[in-house]
Amino acid sequence: MSEITEFGWYLCDHLFRQSNQGKQKFQKQEIAKEMSNLYLRYKNSDLDKLNKLINILVEGLISQQVLEQVTRDGSLQLTSGLLGYDVLNAIIYLT
Repeated sequence: MSEITEFGWYLCDHLFRQSNQGKQKFQKQEIAKEMSNLYLRYKNSDLDKLNKLINILVEGLISQQVLEQVTRDGSLQLTSGLLGYDVLNAIIYLT
């Protein structure tokens, strides 16, 4: 499994878990930090490297209409009505 594919699965899991807790908006620059705190796999990872992976995947998720950019400062929002498998399908398509 490639690094981007593996990270995509973790990103999908992160977005899905957050949406289940009622969180629909995300700060793109905070996702790497959140994931390094939540997932042992990324605990000691280079945040710059994680941010690069996030940027690649987020652009794809925006083009797949899973996420939408709310403001220019990196604020993102899950598209209304999406379920976890919609995010997962988009990640699979991108990777």
